[in-house]
Amino acid sequence: IREFFAEYDLPDQTYCRFLRARHWDVPKAQTLIQNYLDWRAEMDPPTIKWKDIAEEFETGKVYRLSLSDFKSRQVVILRPGKQNTKNHLQQMKQLVYTMESAIGMKAKESRERME
Repeated sequence: IREFFAEYDLPDQTYCRFLRARHWDVPKAQTLIQNYLDWRAEMDPPTIKWKDIAEEFETGKVYRLSLSDFKSRQVVILRPGKQNTKNHLQQMKQLVYTMESAIGMKAKESRERME
């Protein structure tokens, strides 16, 4: 499976996560990894900027607390009752931006476990 995705230089934890999700069925895990990589390429998280999704944050439906839980994990609050925008792509970008920023604030060892 590593050879199939060699160009992406994914950590072993990523392969294990997808293999576990598909009960160690390699062809199914390959399909899942490819779908994940395609989605990331389409969404392109590093290019999402605050100014592009500021309207979504104004609703207060998703935000990251400035404190951590008892295991030093970032806390992200989702409030679906505050959902009042219609642009699905912007909503997805807001969620990706929030999750990526929460992951980015973790220590390197924790990020590697999440990948």
